[in-house]
Amino acid sequence: MRSTKPELDVNMLAILGAIRSTPATNIDQELYDSFGNKTCAVVGSAGSLLGHEYGHIIDKHDIIIRCNQAATEKYENHVGSRTDIRIMNSHYFTALKGEAPPSHSRFLPEMKKQFPLFDENLLYSLKNEMIIVKHGVSSGLFSEEIQKIEKENNTVKFMNADYYNMASHVVGTHATNGIVAIFFALKYFSSVSCFGFTFCKEMRTTDWDKLYYFMPALPPKNWKETSCHSNQNESKIIDRMSELDLLKFYGC
Repeated sequence: MRSTKPELDVNMLAILGAIRSTPATNIDQELYDSFGNKTCAVVGSAGSLLGHEYGHIIDKHDIIIRCNQAATEKYENHVGSRTDIRIMNSHYFTALKGEAPPSHSRFLPEMKKQFPLFDENLLYSLKNEMIIVKHGVSSGLFSEEIQKIEKENNTVKFMNADYYNMASHVVGTHATNGIVAIFFALKYFSSVSCFGFTFCKEMRTTDWDKLYYFMPALPPKNWKETSCHSNQNESKIIDRMSELDLLKFYGC
């Protein structure tokens, strides 16, 4: 019987080849060995997750990946109850320095202006997670902070610049944490499901305050001109991957 599964086109073969051939961290083989036969849920932060009760489905996965400040407490019915891997921006490391280098005096006030519930001490509250820093952190400047974070049974790893650059090349501009997390899952896991991704369609409506399920956000006046991401390009890539059964996409 002929398979009804769609065939991969040349462009998608190239994307998958790049994702799978580029080491994401300095423990590439260790991650393959640990995760190669496991299932993974990549959980985004869309506010519309609150309209669904995906929690029990998410928790059935072997490994759950979240990004940045995504919370579970009080939201378990919607987003699941644990986090195994967290893909993070450098902001949360910069925040640990307060007003000391490599931070600066306006960093925290500006972050809290746009994200009123931005948690500058988030990294110190995490437990039992693998934390992968996406971009922009010089580990040598944070050695004391990393030691403190790892005392809570966390592991801190830094994403290879080549991997982040590959993801950005695929999407045509700076890759978001969300797309990086999905590519990471496709690289290492046998089965990938995605929840809570709207690719920021809320930014083009009056629902900006519903951008995240766990905190409000305030739109910068000039976000359209200063945005460094292409949510539209990322959405097209993930839609195509879903059509090709490379991952399972749960809409919200």
